[in-house]
Amino acid sequence: MSIFGIGVPKFVGTGTPDLNTVILDYSTLDPKWSDARLIEHQSAISGKINYIALGYYASFVVTVQLHKYTSPTPSAKFTTLMSYLNQLVYFYPHKDGSSDGDGLGKPMKNSSGTQIKYFIKRISPYYIDNLVLQDLLEIEFVPENYIDLTKNQQ
Repeated sequence: MSIFGIGVPKFVGTGTPDLNTVILDYSTLDPKWSDARLIEHQSAISGKINYIALGYYASFVVTVQLHKYTSPTPSAKFTTLMSYLNQLVYFYPHKDGSSDGDGLGKPMKNSSGTQIKYFIKRISPYYIDNLVLQDLLEIEFVPENYIDLTKNQQ
């Protein structure tokens, strides 16, 4: 887990199932900011290796502590989040500070400065107190496109 979770991440639906904003209170954020996609080419004659950078991805795993929710209840939050499994959303590593220039509350962007969509690849419940209640929920967000780190100053 990471201290970056203090910013409280959020995501916004892209129309399926809805356009609602979902704030992920009581969560920690585990970012992989620059997961590079490289082509490695090695010369058969000299052995020299060249790398071609195709782009960089930024994926996130968010662990939500469902047991801390009182309104809505943990089961209501679980049901809401599960409705987004395998859906495209706009992901914000921090929900706060939406004004320009503060570096927070910004969506992830590509090289042209356009907001990119994230696919919710996995939502996994975990149990810390018993085998009945969903105490923790781990959500994996993977990007639809490359990001530009220079346009994503958080």
